[in-house]
Amino acid sequence: MKCPCAVPKLALAFLCACSSRTSHTKTVDTPAAGPKASERNAAAEEAQSARDIAKDEPDSIAACRSENIALPPEFAPSLPKGQETLWFAPGMFDADAPGYYRYAFELHFSDPQPVGVGALEKLLTSYYQGLMSAVAEGKGHTHAPLATRVVVKASPGGDASETCEGASCVDANRFFEARINTLDEFNTGKPIKLRVLLDATATEISALVTLESTRMEHSLVVAHGQPRQRDHARILGCSMTP
Repeated sequence: MKCPCAVPKLALAFLCACSSRTSHTKTVDTPAAGPKASERNAAAEEAQSARDIAKDEPDSIAACRSENIALPPEFAPSLPKGQETLWFAPGMFDADAPGYYRYAFELHFSDPQPVGVGALEKLLTSYYQGLMSAVAEGKGHTHAPLATRVVVKASPGGDASETCEGASCVDANRFFEARINTLDEFNTGKPIKLRVLLDATATEISALVTLESTRMEHSLVVAHGQPRQRDHARILGCSMTP
């Protein structure tokens, strides 16, 4: 998914060491060939690795079903203004399918928002409690007010400090993980446990949602500057390319 901030591009540093000596005779020192050769080799290997990752996008498979929603949605009016895009795995709403409750989403906010564990817990609780309540109401029953519980923690390398606001959020570590206990109002009505991997900045949130039991690596780290959609698409089993 493009990053909720600008996706950083792979930066290769070519270091060149040279030394000079001052004497009465003009001297030109030639840098040793060994270090420069090894640096060139390392840079070439890193660039090749980036090209290999770019080939991994599953563009030969079917496109994910996707939706675009204006924020705030009717079921969660407390959310900030902006836009939401969702991508659903095949079988997203089939309790017997491998893709059951497996999807990715991006939230793009019109104005900067607080970032941190507390802010994300509040946002996700409002979103999922409102969503499940709306679905339950459409089926003629009630989703209990405390039926949805959200716990967020900073992922390795994430910011475990207090919520930041404004310009200070730009430099905050941004990776988080949420555990959500709720009821599957779309299908079975039974309790489900969701795992949500989040990359959050003041203006964008990118997330991957799966059942808590799904085994996977943290897919939100952008490797070699490649867009996050490639990682998410491999887990969803469908292409997120527009």
